[in-house]
Amino acid sequence: GAQVYLTKPQSKTAKLPYAWWITDLGGQEGMVGINANLPNKLVAEALKQRLLPGFEHYIFDRAEIVVRPGTRLDFQMHLAGEKVFMEVKNVHLVREPGLAEFPDCKTERGTKHLHVLMEMAQAGMKCVMLYCIQRGDCTELSFAKDIDPNYAEAAQKASKAGVRFVAVDCVVTTRAITIAREIPVIGLDR
Repeated sequence: GAQVYLTKPQSKTAKLPYAWWITDLGGQEGMVGINANLPNKLVAEALKQRLLPGFEHYIFDRAEIVVRPGTRLDFQMHLAGEKVFMEVKNVHLVREPGLAEFPDCKTERGTKHLHVLMEMAQAGMKCVMLYCIQRGDCTELSFAKDIDPNYAEAAQKASKAGVRFVAVDCVVTTRAITIAREIPVIGLDR
């Protein structure tokens, strides 16, 4: 079996007695970050410190931006006075060595975010869909069409509309999970 790393939650309102952070798969796969809330924190910190690969010149503005009633995007930043909007997704699925895939289950919410980004891009706004891969054994990211064909189709449309797709991987240890480098997003027609 795999070894897992847990912590007792800091919040008194936590629903579970432990928080699951890492699974150690051993071998070449190594450690995988599991906590789906962590990527937004990692990306926010990297943006603020100007350490996010490919976004070193962007200036962080704020998080949790309401772009329309009932819809928020994760981050707003700017570059040369132009606003840039970013949505972040957590990735940990690997079925073929080196290939991270998203999503790992059907995601109506994720598809909705792609449609919103696409509409914003079509209106002339700069938009980014960023995938934070909480593992270090991947060299590229693709879309799991067999799991959620609607998401894969929405990604194609959003890419054609001008949404920028970016994937970053992480170094995962028992002491820290840190964003490491940008890796290619494949399978998008541009």
